Amino acid sequence: MFLRSVDAAAREDSSIRKPDLLFSTSNTHFASYLIATGKLQYRGARLSEIHDGVEFLFADETGIGTQLQRDFKTRNADPVNPNTLFEALGFLKSEVTRIKVGSANVKHVL
Repeated sequence: MFLRSVDAAAREDSSIRKPDLLFSTSNTHFASYLIATGKLQYRGARLSEIHDGVEFLFADETGIGTQLQRDFKTRNADPVNPNTLFEALGFLKSEVTRIKVGSANVKHVL
């Protein structure tokens, strides 16, 4: 229901390559909130270049991602259906597993 990998999205839509149109976060709970509320469109996930983890990517043409994150951290975020939130969290956990297993396989091939 929630989507596809970054590679598939990049092939389908060249706008994903424009960093100014993307918002990224490594906070799984915040990413789940964004998906559950539909505030930003989920574009995929990738290994983080900054830390040992995964970052989740969202289309952010209007640049509201940082403000949404600030609201989330200060508990000023819009309410969300708990079932939808947990469904989104489960989806993101499977994305993390898929990406980490995929990167482990690549390391073994090298």
